[in-house]
Amino acid sequence: MLASKVALITGAAQGIGLAATRLLLKNGAKVSMLDVNEIVGKSSCSSLQKEFSSSDVMFTMVDVTKSKDLAAAFERTKQMFGGLDIVLNNAGIGNELKWKKMIDINLVAVIEGTRLGVEHMSTSNGGRGGTIINVASMGGLIGMTFAPVYCASKHGVVGFSRSLRELAQSDGIRVNCICPEFADTAIVNDSMIGMNEETKALVKSIGLLTPEKVAEGILELATDTTKAGAVMTVTLRRGMDYYRMLGDPKVTKAKL
Repeated sequence: MLASKVALITGAAQGIGLAATRLLLKNGAKVSMLDVNEIVGKSSCSSLQKEFSSSDVMFTMVDVTKSKDLAAAFERTKQMFGGLDIVLNNAGIGNELKWKKMIDINLVAVIEGTRLGVEHMSTSNGGRGGTIINVASMGGLIGMTFAPVYCASKHGVVGFSRSLRELAQSDGIRVNCICPEFADTAIVNDSMIGMNEETKALVKSIGLLTPEKVAEGILELATDTTKAGAVMTVTLRRGMDYYRMLGDPKVTKAKL
């Protein structure tokens, strides 16, 4: 399905990023894993190299808030694998006490990763086109009283991604975002510590998605060439679905 395609994934050492890495590899892609956690990242990459091939997956330790380092990782990916077709801006944190850092990672780095993706993949710049998938959250579509800044960062990701719909026509790049409900990841588990009992009960009643279920949505967005500016939701109740917003066309056809 993704044979000869090259993907770059931020926050790839564990959780959704790791699940997406494994699923893209299973479908024939080569994957460049980026993460700030060098120990876990190298370990995860080593396991995947044994499971698949050492020539199909690589790891780079990167703090996505450092623009020059992130740009260098994009360059290294292109040099190692010969191109770039898929960018998954997945790195994120959930910590209201470190709200400025959270905005830098959850929103600013997503914008920067998207900019770099366009730079490397744009057909008007010698690239071969592709897709950029930005990981938001259901918190990017609704309000959460216990995490207002987190919600603000994820609302920003949704609005930013939807606003780049026309890149499909001008640059051959489909930009979409995915909004999973609570998933069994470090972000959610860490956030649970600061939740009041009522909110913890809400999370428990809703349940937690597996990272693998979210990865299935990422694979769909990576392969469905009709989607540009789409907002996919992933929930336990409805599975993969698309969120209709004011101004959305019924179907967005992408030229690739």
